[in-house]
Amino acid sequence: MEETTTFSKHLGLYRYFFVNNTHGWLIGRPSNNGCIATVDGGQTWTAQNLPTNNFNDLLHNVYFINPLEGWIVGANGIILKTTDGGNNWIRKTSNTNYRLINVHFLNSQQGCAVGENGIILTTSDGGESWVKQKSNTTERFLSVQYTTSLTVWAAGDNLYKTTNGGETWLKQSIEPVVVNSFKQIQFQDEYNGWILGSVDAFFTNDGGIKWSKAPHLANPKKIHFYSPTEVWIVGNNIMKFQSVNGCPSDLVAIPVLTGPTKLQTVNSGNWESPASWNCGIVPTVTQDVIIKSSHRININPLYPANCKNLYIESGAVLNCPTGSSFEAKSWN
Repeated sequence: MEETTTFSKHLGLYRYFFVNNTHGWLIGRPSNNGCIATVDGGQTWTAQNLPTNNFNDLLHNVYFINPLEGWIVGANGIILKTTDGGNNWIRKTSNTNYRLINVHFLNSQQGCAVGENGIILTTSDGGESWVKQKSNTTERFLSVQYTTSLTVWAAGDNLYKTTNGGETWLKQSIEPVVVNSFKQIQFQDEYNGWILGSVDAFFTNDGGIKWSKAPHLANPKKIHFYSPTEVWIVGNNIMKFQSVNGCPSDLVAIPVLTGPTKLQTVNSGNWESPASWNCGIVPTVTQDVIIKSSHRININPLYPANCKNLYIESGAVLNCPTGSSFEAKSWN
């Protein structure tokens, strides 16, 4: 019987990857359970068998092509491979000591890893062996993605592209760019892609010939294609960009609550009752609160209520009878 461990939030796990709705991995430092995995959508997590006797360096990124085959890259040129879903990982020779920051595979055979000091490695045998490519730069790469078997994009201090499988790389320009530093690049297909800069986000629908600045978005952090026609970007807020025939439309803003903890109602009831709230705890002055649509929350005159910011959805009711006490920084 496999043992499943409950993990603390202080384990030093920094990156995650889900290959589908159920199978995902979290990685970080090997000395602190450097890789844990879930097969039930994150309900439970199991420690993976890393070759910890060989290294104790930070693992930077993980990528799976299917629920069984995956790769991890990290500091000091670390490359690990699994063929059994992460139950066992085997270290591969990278022929570099530079920090590897990201890895992407087009299929089970063809992959690329990038990192600091302009390092670019490619493999054509599923990561069994790696070839160092000439990037002609010492700039740092943070993100890499194949769009075809010959076209690969690498982003970081600048943006680079190869159209011959990695043998030669050319620096790309995006205009106008306030700060030429890029965090992540992601393409939905050969033509439609997004790149996140340190200040702005940009999109292309012609394979990178032309890039356009996304409106109303600042300090982007992470991008995810929800579907072929929807892309979500997290920054100062969350934005959903919808595409119609490859042309981005106006974005839809999704409000994000701030604060250490965000609570929302799960049913109607009393404010002081833990059963009224999704986290099973009564709100305090440090927490933002949402009263969901159709829910009625009553303030008991015997129990003063407070929170940080209060959001009352349409159709929701906060009942404050005579003699009750409620305090919030703001109401919306």
